[in-house]
Amino acid sequence: MRRYVAFGLLFSFAAALFLLTSALQPASVRNRLDFLMLYTGGTIVKQGLRGKLYDYETQLAVQRNFGHEQPLPYNHPPFEALVFLPFAYLSYRRAYLLWGVVNIAVLTTVSFLLGPYFRHFDTGSRLVLVGVAIFPLVAVVSGGQDSALLLLAYVLAFLNLKKNRDLLAGCALAMGLFRFQLVLPMLVVFLVRRRWKVVLGALAVGGVFTLVSLLLAGWGGCLSYCNLLLSMTGKANRNMAYIVQTEMPTLRGFTYLVLGGRLSPRYLGIFIALGSVALVWWLVRRWGQVEKLEDRTFDLLFSLSVVVSILVTYHLLLHDLLLLVLPVTIVLDRCAQAASRTGNRLWGLGKPLLVMPLVGLSLTQLGLITADATRFLGVSFCFLLLFALAISREIAVCQNAPSRE
Repeated sequence: MRRYVAFGLLFSFAAALFLLTSALQPASVRNRLDFLMLYTGGTIVKQGLRGKLYDYETQLAVQRNFGHEQPLPYNHPPFEALVFLPFAYLSYRRAYLLWGVVNIAVLTTVSFLLGPYFRHFDTGSRLVLVGVAIFPLVAVVSGGQDSALLLLAYVLAFLNLKKNRDLLAGCALAMGLFRFQLVLPMLVVFLVRRRWKVVLGALAVGGVFTLVSLLLAGWGGCLSYCNLLLSMTGKANRNMAYIVQTEMPTLRGFTYLVLGGRLSPRYLGIFIALGSVALVWWLVRRWGQVEKLEDRTFDLLFSLSVVVSILVTYHLLLHDLLLLVLPVTIVLDRCAQAASRTGNRLWGLGKPLLVMPLVGLSLTQLGLITADATRFLGVSFCFLLLFALAISREIAVCQNAPSRE
């Protein structure tokens, strides 16, 4: 009961703080947030404009009411527009506030589900988790993004896999297909590992989403969505919001940051593709090298899978790093347990090789965001790669010294 009360108070405090700060937010700022894109998708569906979901003029007509002469395009899959259909029946301001409360409720639910992994947390663990999550968290809640739903899908998949409910785990993972570029690398692992029920659950939910998308947007609309994704990066044009590749904390972002001015886009694409395949192949091999999937090794393998999915994804921005909450919580729980055994409870440095990449990631993001230099966020890839290597090493430690864990 104390746990329910604690999380209820946490939700109430966070929701009240969000509503208070949002009430002080000027309309000119609120109308420029990412939520407008999602609200536009729901509004077009509400108006019954089948096939117009990705039409430039239709989106512009909706967003002119909010002072936009160049629309912030709805660039999510067609089926996700249904999630925001109920919000389209409210004014934009009320819809934004309600979605913020929903986001906070989802994040509180995630915290509750991961509650057992917080039991050993000390001061250092909490500081590191806050450092990693704070900027993605603010971007999600204040910007009205949907990455909290993706995190919930991953957490539900993780918990169901731990209980050998593979079919439900696959369904839960597929609920995150609105960020399919992050989900597909995970599904590749389960496909190669022949976890057929996971794949079947994902295919079932994915099939429903595909059917809903066709009903909402038609074949023409779905093709327009594919063309939109291809034109979101590369070069700016009057119809699209330009996304700088180097802002992505991924292999793609780091490659463009280091080699963008030295190689042609064709060779950059080849390099990124080969690097992504190599990382996924390494992940699959790591799963195959683990003889017994005990709880501790499975937790780490799933964490490694999440981090590798982030590294290889084609499109990812700061708010999507909220997904790191799952692997970071699992890893910090292990670090805190090790710290308690060594007596160093203050900073949670029982396993510094696991902690230091996270500290580096946090400080780098703090420096770049404070200096308004987010175009260099691709350098975060280095710390995420070090984190993945540290998790892999910890898996080997679990296998070689199970009696000490």
